[in-house]
Amino acid sequence: MHLIKKLTQVATLIFTILIVIRMLSGLEVSNQMLWQLLFVALIASLMKVVMFKETLFNYHWAYQLGYLFLIWLSLLIFGMFFKWHMTLGDAAMNLLLVFFIYGIIRVINYRQDKIEVDQMNDYLKKKRRKKEA
Repeated sequence: MHLIKKLTQVATLIFTILIVIRMLSGLEVSNQMLWQLLFVALIASLMKVVMFKETLFNYHWAYQLGYLFLIWLSLLIFGMFFKWHMTLGDAAMNLLLVFFIYGIIRVINYRQDKIEVDQMNDYLKKKRRKKEA
C-alpha cells in the first residue's frame, strides 16, 4: 500500500507541473495529450519508486543525475511512440524541463519536510512542558 501511495504522490506532482507548464506556454492540452502526459508521469514515478527506496534527494548526486537522464531518455522514447514530432531543439528543451521539474519538486519536498520538522518540534516542546509541570 505504501508503494502505491508513493507512486501516486510523485505522479500527481509531476503530472500537475507538466499541465501547468503546457497551459502557461500556450501549448495544446487535449484529452489525448492529458492521457499521454499522465502515462509519462506514472512511468517517471514508477522509475523513481523502483530505483530509489528512500527519498531521491538522500542519494549521491550521480544517482540523481542518472535518474534525470533516464527520465529525459524516456521522454524521447515516448515522443517517438506518441508521435510528438520532437525536433532536436524540443529534445534539448525537454532536458531543461526535466531539470526544472526536478527543482520544483525539490523545493516542494524541502518545504514539506520543514513543516513536518516544525510540527514535531512543537509536539516535543509540549510534551516536555507537560513533564515539567
